[in-house]
Amino acid sequence: MTNTTPVKAYCMKCDVLIHVPSGVPYTGNPEEDKFIGSPAFPILFLAEHAGKDFEATLAPDALVLTWRAAKESKIERIPYSTISQVEIGERRQSEVSSYDSLIGSVLAGGLWTAAESYLTNVRTLKMKAQQKDYEIWVPEAPKWAHKIRQAGGL
Repeated sequence: MTNTTPVKAYCMKCDVLIHVPSGVPYTGNPEEDKFIGSPAFPILFLAEHAGKDFEATLAPDALVLTWRAAKESKIERIPYSTISQVEIGERRQSEVSSYDSLIGSVLAGGLWTAAESYLTNVRTLKMKAQQKDYEIWVPEAPKWAHKIRQAGGL
């Protein structure tokens, strides 16, 4: 395998581009590939690791969460078969953003624009699995919920 970026590697033997942290191959279809290595923000699950390269990936058999902790890659697989409920939640932007992004918003758009966007609501993905409950922010949470329901037969 040849790394093309820190999170993507190309397997010349298989002729496939792979998301390295989760091990899931890209499909080449942008509509499907946006569910591989998508930025995410944990709310109920591992919130102490928020902002540390957290990513969510829809694998064929599981939702895969990856993140960096103490210079190590961590991974949690949530098999679709263990998920009993998928819902859309709602949180304030301030609950799913780091202070770094707030400072960036202030610098880019001014204090009023940053405060306005920081206080708006965003949709989150809520799931009940056999071991625990999860709530994460992902872009386009309703589409993620739909795909998980389809994959898990919910």
